[in-house]
Amino acid sequence: GEACESRTLPFIGAEFVRRCCAQREAYRIQPFALQTCNRFRAEDHVRATPVPDVAVEEGKLPRVRFGAFAHIYNTASVRGSFDALLTAFSIDTSQNIFRYVRTAAHVVRPGGLWVNFGPLAYESDNDESHGHGLELSWEELRYAVSHFFEVQEEAFVDSLNAANAESMMQIQYSCIYFKAVRKSNPSPGIGES
Repeated sequence: GEACESRTLPFIGAEFVRRCCAQREAYRIQPFALQTCNRFRAEDHVRATPVPDVAVEEGKLPRVRFGAFAHIYNTASVRGSFDALLTAFSIDTSQNIFRYVRTAAHVVRPGGLWVNFGPLAYESDNDESHGHGLELSWEELRYAVSHFFEVQEEAFVDSLNAANAESMMQIQYSCIYFKAVRKSNPSPGIGES
């Protein structure tokens, strides 16, 4: 398998774990050191967190490619090349959500699965170079997904993302989980350039 990540810091973090963290709790980091607001105790933001929480066996994690999903997989050579696609906290990072859905349809073979988990926050980190994409509701996005996939399961699941459990402030998303099976209709405009 393989993975892709379009955000620089998560990519670097994933590569660090993949390449340097064979042993459980090999490193101790302070991920909340700069979060000095909303603390119960003076030392809450500087506490050390051991990583990884499990041993990472060499060769067991997928290769991670840096770049946007819709750009990396826009080639004819990957058409129908995956039995399954897992998207986690990523659908809403695309500049063009319709292209993202068509790319998912392009890479998943007919009868294959697409499983998604994540919010529809459509955050671009206030980066104007990304422009302003469409911010679809789940109802609207489901309609687009159902053109290429049969949605078999769907649910909303509350989730914290990269949260500091010791903070007085918690941000919770109501994430959309869905499992969908790829239909056989083609995905136009993807992998044709």
